[in-house]
Amino acid sequence: MRWILLVLMVGLVAAGLQAQAQGARDKEQAFFTRTLSLDETQQARLKAIVNRKYDGYAQIAQYKETAPEKYAAKLQALFEGSLNSVRLLLKTPAQLEAFRQLRIRLRKQRAQLIKQYKRNNAVSQDVLSRYYSEVFFLG
Repeated sequence: MRWILLVLMVGLVAAGLQAQAQGARDKEQAFFTRTLSLDETQQARLKAIVNRKYDGYAQIAQYKETAPEKYAAKLQALFEGSLNSVRLLLKTPAQLEAFRQLRIRLRKQRAQLIKQYKRNNAVSQDVLSRYYSEVFFLG
């Protein structure tokens, strides 16, 4: 009986985490769709980009504690790669300008976060890991 309860609890936790990850993916897709005025074809391609990025996050999670420098580098590569892929989706001048403004906003967020953490003597890898994993979500 205890094993059954344990298996049920583990299954519920796993289902909850999966739903939470799907929610983040959906929010990110909605953000890009809204911010960049994506059409249906672009939205379908965006879904693949976002899924690939989140799958990449899952693959590198093992390095977060054991190899923080490697984790930060891979996180940055996922971040930049996904943004570059989004950029390649864009067709209109208005979309390209919205993307340019988004990149400016991201650079400002990153600079602000780095300043904040330097005042607190944080390690740069920690700052970048936090930026790429938490601040990236733009919603």
